[in-house]
Amino acid sequence: MRLIRGKTAAAQPAAQSSAGAQPATGPASPWRVTGWQWVFVATVLLGLVLIVEVVTLVIQLTRPAPTIQIATPAPSAVAAATEPTAAREPIPSLAQSVARPVFVAPITTGTGDAGPKPPSQDAKQLAGRLTLTGIITGDPPQAIIEDAESKKTHFVSPGQTVVDGAVVEQVMENRVILNLQGEKVELGL
Repeated sequence: MRLIRGKTAAAQPAAQSSAGAQPATGPASPWRVTGWQWVFVATVLLGLVLIVEVVTLVIQLTRPAPTIQIATPAPSAVAAATEPTAAREPIPSLAQSVARPVFVAPITTGTGDAGPKPPSQDAKQLAGRLTLTGIITGDPPQAIIEDAESKKTHFVSPGQTVVDGAVVEQVMENRVILNLQGEKVELGL
């Protein structure tokens, strides 16, 4: 274009400056941040955040601590705690505690309750005859029970009869509870 107009490269900037044209960098803006100014702006903003956090911490430290209400025991509970230990249930000795299984409820004596009844002969035979081979989760869940006597596999849900009047009461994640004439029989995986 210089050849067509007949101007040289040195004459062109002088012509532009005399015409009052703006430089190619664009108009000056008061919000324009360059170079190290970003570091200064970031430092000022982080300083403001730090000041707000310190003020919040001071406010929290100057407030009184919340009060906690402690429930007082009822007068009957205080009287029971002050009674002689003979009136309360005796604490079993360590030897008695070690002798019984940990996760089985202790057998109470003297209250008329003889504790859990041992399984009947029919329940023992049924538990020995049936094997829980799997559980299918769903709605309703199903149990896969194998009968060793008849060599059959039964897919049953709660409420269905397996064999000899044994009704499935519950199907759980890893076990099944059967009801045999009012007696509970548990099969585990």
